[in-house]
Amino acid sequence: MKITLLSIYPIFPPRSGFKNRVFFLYKELAKFMDVEIISLTGPDCEYFNEEIAPNLREIRIPKSKKQIEKEIEMAQIYNLKRESIFDFAQILHFELTPKFVEAFVESSASSDFVVSSQPFFYPMIKKHSNKKFIHDSHNVEYLLKKQLLENKGNKIDELLDLIFLTEKNICSNAYLNIVCTATDDDIKSLNSLYRTDVSKVFSIANGVDLEGIRFICPQEREANKLTSGYTKKIALFMGSTHPPNLEACEQIFQMAEKLNDVDFLVVGTVCKAYENRSLPSNVHLAGIVTNEEKNNILSFADVALNPILKGAGTNMKMLDYMAAGIPVITTEVGLRGLDLTQKMVEITEIDGFEEKIREISFEKIYNARKHIEKVFDWQVIAKKYKELLFNSNCQLFS
Repeated sequence: MKITLLSIYPIFPPRSGFKNRVFFLYKELAKFMDVEIISLTGPDCEYFNEEIAPNLREIRIPKSKKQIEKEIEMAQIYNLKRESIFDFAQILHFELTPKFVEAFVESSASSDFVVSSQPFFYPMIKKHSNKKFIHDSHNVEYLLKKQLLENKGNKIDELLDLIFLTEKNICSNAYLNIVCTATDDDIKSLNSLYRTDVSKVFSIANGVDLEGIRFICPQEREANKLTSGYTKKIALFMGSTHPPNLEACEQIFQMAEKLNDVDFLVVGTVCKAYENRSLPSNVHLAGIVTNEEKNNILSFADVALNPILKGAGTNMKMLDYMAAGIPVITTEVGLRGLDLTQKMVEITEIDGFEEKIREISFEKIYNARKHIEKVFDWQVIAKKYKELLFNSNCQLFS
């Protein structure tokens, strides 16, 4: 048995929430079937075709010069950054990278079914495949884009109409739709927007690699911090260049100006946006780190922050924080899809973060870790996914 999965991002090594979901979920599923990921990468990157875990292969195709030029052209037309337009360009102009189409056609020919990770590949699947396919929905894309592109000009409605129609079509025509939230919020949104057949929509939540992230008790955490060279309280934020993370960083910089006795450590590709900017002296940009370096940081941070104001899907960084035993302060938006309570994390408005940082305690970390082990272990989640796929009523392998 074999799956072909389409990804708009390269997957390995997994260093963001999206990549973590694809890698760890399908790594577990690859214990029972072959999985082949066909992914896109930048034009300056090399072609890649390797097994990234047992029975899990990634075939990485660089975007063509023509596709990049089209993304730049669309960015100019809609007055957006290229990072905000490339997924729309994939919907409209996927043929501009023919090697990606060819890799998909070749892989899917020997597959039992196809997975579209996000809705952007629907036109390509419709044109080039007759296999049953699954829509792996990381967000309700229309609602997310509507948030992120708010007040960006009159032409933006054209893009919103495009993503609405694309998401509606993939939800309506997919053999199964799976959403990445542990709650039913996104299921309700999809059904409300697109009148999706409820018998075809299932929750397969995001998870965390409990084998790779060790729980650190408060005493060991304090010892680790001293070894690392930090003397102040350390407040951690991890994120990609996803716009809600950029907005969260602006909130963190404001907190840093008022909390001189706290060091704010920012990790991930989000740091690229601030490399040439003057920041408060107690803000430290770690940038992109390896898994080993990330786990080291998770072992000594005093508190983890999630001041997210917009977004959809789930904040996977929250799972890493809680798995490692770090007290978490978050907004309500940052909780989306995780089914957490005040017994596990501190939940507050943005203006309450400074007080919570000063008062943080470790009393909730044990409830948080217990919840993570029960609900968000990738092995538990993948087992549910496997049972769904092999259910006699599913008939994906017929």
